[in-house]
Amino acid sequence: MMRSPKLRKSADGAPCCMRGPTCNGGQGDVAWRHSNHARHGKGMGQKAHDLFGFYGCQPCEDWYAGPLLLKSEKLEWFMKAWERSMIYACETGAI
Repeated sequence: MMRSPKLRKSADGAPCCMRGPTCNGGQGDVAWRHSNHARHGKGMGQKAHDLFGFYGCQPCEDWYAGPLLLKSEKLEWFMKAWERSMIYACETGAI
């Protein structure tokens, strides 16, 4: 499983890219959040590959990981956040 300290550290000062209904705009709590999907390497007690993550605030992480969304909705929200995060990571030199 790939882990990237540089990618994780790049979340310091990054915007929240999930932008879910509970988003606080990244008020100082943005971290590199991992996909919750098995296709990205998520397993029992195992986080997904670091490449499959997004910059997200804690309220968005709680909402995304919570029980309110269908699996298909979670994937759709993840993909949007992942796309925005990859653009931001490339623009800032994190990847």
